[in-house]
Amino acid sequence: MTGILHAIAAAVSGTIVPNPTPWSVSYSVPTGVGNTVAAQLFVNETGSTSQTGLGTPTLTQGSDWISPATQIAPNYWVRATLTAGTAPDIGTLNTWQKISGNLGWGWSNSTAAGTRSCTLTLEISPFSSGANVVWTTTGNLVRAIHA
Repeated sequence: MTGILHAIAAAVSGTIVPNPTPWSVSYSVPTGVGNTVAAQLFVNETGSTSQTGLGTPTLTQGSDWISPATQIAPNYWVRATLTAGTAPDIGTLNTWQKISGNLGWGWSNSTAAGTRSCTLTLEISPFSSGANVVWTTTGNLVRAIHA
């Protein structure tokens, strides 16, 4: 395993972040005509993680997956797995996807009342098969509240 990590580190400008902090991304708006809420979590090819949304944010920033986060070749794959809540309407679950640009999971613009919430595990691998996972973060909460 050490040889694989050294080979990966040679291809990356930075260090894979061990024991990452999970994200908590929550956006809320009051119920009302025309009020729109959205929330989304991203894994980026630069080595960073990020979020965006519409409404009032309540955030706990999670860890980037490479430190320092810099532009790298998109030679990594990410998989998001739903561990609680409802499957988000943005993003693909349970499939290894090549990190190209920004890959995201979450809730699109909605004016419907209620809370949409999911908790995700994110994993990153240098292989499309998911072999030799080099980064995992669990307990990533993405929530859109319209109440």
